Amino acid sequence: MSIYPYFKPKRVQLSSIAPGLIQRYYSLKIDEGLSSNTVIKHHVIIRSALQYAVKTKLIKENPCDLVEKPKRKRYVCEFYNAKEIRDLLSVSRETTIEVPVFIAAHFGLRRSEVLGLR
Repeated sequence: MSIYPYFKPKRVQLSSIAPGLIQRYYSLKIDEGLSSNTVIKHHVIIRSALQYAVKTKLIKENPCDLVEKPKRKRYVCEFYNAKEIRDLLSVSRETTIEVPVFIAAHFGLRRSEVLGLR
């Protein structure tokens, strides 16, 4: 995650960063396909960097305080029904992923949890 490529060509001085510039950055990132939750992480990084600039008296106020950050979207889980589980187990039978798929289906584990097993 790099915010530098957006701001570098604009050659903006720290003291002249305006809320509108930051807001346009957020809009661009959402238009590029980033989730609002990811853009919120960008907001946290930008805001803390600018907050440090305020603390060290490089700027008087943090422009991020005047920006409207994207709304967080709740993740909605989708579950397989019994038929979908049977189909999945059938398709994965005698493949290299048979055991991880079986474990995930049987115990209700997420991908990352199954992949973390030893």
